[in-house]
Amino acid sequence: MFSRFTGRLVALSSAMAVASCGSNRETVKTATAELETVSAIVTEVAQSTDFGGAVADKVEVYCTNTNGCPAFRVCDTSPSGSSCSALQPAMTGQQRVVVSRGTNITVTDQVWLVDSDAVERAGTRVGPFACAAGTSQSRIDCSIGAFGACAAQTLGASVGSCTAGDFPEPFTFNLQFTQNQHGRPESSCNRPVCQTLLSALNSAQYSVEFALYGVRSQPAIIDALGAAQNRGVSVRGVVDSESADCTVFGYPDTPALIQALGPGNVVCDVGAGYSYIMHNKFFVIDGTRVWTGSTNVSDTETGGEYNSDVAALIDSYRLAEIYTAEFNEMHAGLFHHRKADNTAHVIDGTHYTDGTVVRSYFSPTDHAVANAVLPIIQQASQTLDVAMFFLTSQPIADSLVQAKQRGVAVRLVLDAGGASNSYSKHGQLCNAGIAVKVENWGGKSHSKWVVADAAQPNSAAVVFGSMNFTASGDEQNDENTLYVKNAAFASAFQSEFNRQWSDLTAVPNCTSVSVEGTDSSVCSPRNNCGASCSSGSCCDGLDNDYDGKLDLAEEACACGDGIDNDGDGYIDFDDYDCKNLPDP
Repeated sequence: MFSRFTGRLVALSSAMAVASCGSNRETVKTATAELETVSAIVTEVAQSTDFGGAVADKVEVYCTNTNGCPAFRVCDTSPSGSSCSALQPAMTGQQRVVVSRGTNITVTDQVWLVDSDAVERAGTRVGPFACAAGTSQSRIDCSIGAFGACAAQTLGASVGSCTAGDFPEPFTFNLQFTQNQHGRPESSCNRPVCQTLLSALNSAQYSVEFALYGVRSQPAIIDALGAAQNRGVSVRGVVDSESADCTVFGYPDTPALIQALGPGNVVCDVGAGYSYIMHNKFFVIDGTRVWTGSTNVSDTETGGEYNSDVAALIDSYRLAEIYTAEFNEMHAGLFHHRKADNTAHVIDGTHYTDGTVVRSYFSPTDHAVANAVLPIIQQASQTLDVAMFFLTSQPIADSLVQAKQRGVAVRLVLDAGGASNSYSKHGQLCNAGIAVKVENWGGKSHSKWVVADAAQPNSAAVVFGSMNFTASGDEQNDENTLYVKNAAFASAFQSEFNRQWSDLTAVPNCTSVSVEGTDSSVCSPRNNCGASCSSGSCCDGLDNDYDGKLDLAEEACACGDGIDNDGDGYIDFDDYDCKNLPDP
């Protein structure tokens, strides 16, 4: 099971014609909505014009994407139907190309672009163009309104400069939550979260940049990255290393990823501060799409969707530029405190066509707690729901208590392992009357997000990303955190939180749960998973509490079998692991 939410807050018209400066405002608005989502646009159309040593109808195409644009054809209508140019080569960033169309373009024509498979690129269709021979209609590259009046041609030298991020964009997203917490890990890539990522990688045409904690038991993702590289896509990555020489990894298949792509293409966070974690989980695809969230490329997350996680695929040139800038810094070997606070932080409501606000912060330079987490908590007026792996930050805990005291309804779903940490602040929250559920799933509550005022469209917001609510996440690790003020986005997070809360109905508020034991497993009899275990931490093949023992080697998984399962000299309820955990 999974949950997916998609959003696109501007309707696209597949065959919109931009006529002239006299076009009505609604036509211009629709044209803008189309053009802001494409990487290459038609900037000028000339009728029977002497340019480049030949008289012909000419079309100027401009690549707005700084990373370049894939191969294309220019198509237009004619009395006998539509026709297209030969396949034009891929363009570099901000390159202009003039394509000759012979005598094809008439006063009734439209012009558009198609990809190498002859599929029309949405948002590129413009026209008709009614100009006399020797003249053209054009627009300043970043003015996405109607084309200007007929005038002398300026092919190859249109005024202005343009990057993709200059275009207002719709806030377009595909939001997915893992919901297989009662299943098992899987090394396949058959579940929806993994399929979405795989499809995005397979569609990459010229670039993929990724920052991953590592890879475990997900060969399909490694293969997809290798296949992209083999078809000419630039594939580069950064990964976490637990040694100063890039030889020890937390995820065992990370070396296979490095080998598949070549060491020069994948950079480890070695050097000063390598003991901190490069904990990001993001991909930037073709400089136009960002895949990010709490989801690792592993059998428990992208694979089996066993841990609770979120993955967001956001189509946004501006956000992709921000993430690419952060990636480039790390790929150059600058991790942790060697990085600079040098990325744009706020994409305000003038950039997204519906007024969505996105704020981006990268740890440890950008102070994500102070700039994103605390503000969303402090500004909440009605509800705050938090789904978290580790919560040890005193400022965040204090802020949640203050929200409760001013009348905000606050709830928390916390991982059992996170709750067992001696620095966990959920005890403080429980003492303040905040409703806290410690999960009893086999996998982790690996989520790292908070949703505020989801039922209030004007103030609904979400903070999510790779960062746990800890001092290390904010001040030491490489992390990415997004604040998104958008009602549809927040509603999706609220629905997922409600699902998790309902799933944990049987767990009393503020009650401790063992990380690996019978209270996080489905066993018969209840206190002896050695007899029968259908799901959960005692039969998932994982060392859930990282103590070197897994499944039935844990005494807590067989407290009624009369056997010293962990070999410590204590049997069943004489063993500490089988004693009731103290509540916070």
